[in-house]
Amino acid sequence: MAKPKAIKGFPAAVERIKTLLGAKKMAALVGKSERRVYFWMEEGSDYIPSVRDCLTLDAAFIQAGGKHPPIFDAYEEMLAAIADERPCPDDLRPALADAARECGEAIAAACALGPDATEEQHRTAHREISEGITSLAELSRQVLASLKEATA
Repeated sequence: MAKPKAIKGFPAAVERIKTLLGAKKMAALVGKSERRVYFWMEEGSDYIPSVRDCLTLDAAFIQAGGKHPPIFDAYEEMLAAIADERPCPDDLRPALADAARECGEAIAAACALGPDATEEQHRTAHREISEGITSLAELSRQVLASLKEATA
């Protein structure tokens, strides 16, 4: 399944969640006012959701039938842009990007497990976590190989 069009920043991601859940439900989920939720949707606002709020909202989005966690997608896009600006060995970039994506998907799937989680949700979370571990193991292997090359 193809990912939806890239989301630019947190305001658009929060707006996408609001479209599915509504501002009132979002506010109740994170213990904030509806006004705060609307502040999160304003470009240039000094208000941004906490990491805990982001996880809660992305998980609720997925539980409500959303396919990809919008805030995670926005974070992944912003992180990739920063990573492109920082010095990083070109040969590690694909493994870094893969590990970030796979681990993020694992966290999102695990966050979606609530008391009413289905067997399929548990299997999906397990698969995503396994894929995250595999991608981290590959990144670790490549980092170790580059260390050996650097010290040889």
